[in-house]
Amino acid sequence: MTVPIALTDAQLREIQTIALGVPYDLRGAYLQGVADVLRDKGPLGDGVVHRVCRAVAHTIIWDAARTAND
Repeated sequence: MTVPIALTDAQLREIQTIALGVPYDLRGAYLQGVADVLRDKGPLGDGVVHRVCRAVAHTIIWDAARTAND
């Protein structure tokens, strides 16, 4: 069973805004990664959501670039 994540409108906009910087074909992985990390966090303040989104996006983009160069 999937546990729902309660987000404010501002937090959802932050997730969507950062998703715009992720290549289209990797956005599903980005959103799944963000959900997986946020599910394990305690209270979800705006700063926590922002940091998680940036970290997941960075990892996905970096991994994709590294794979393309191999």
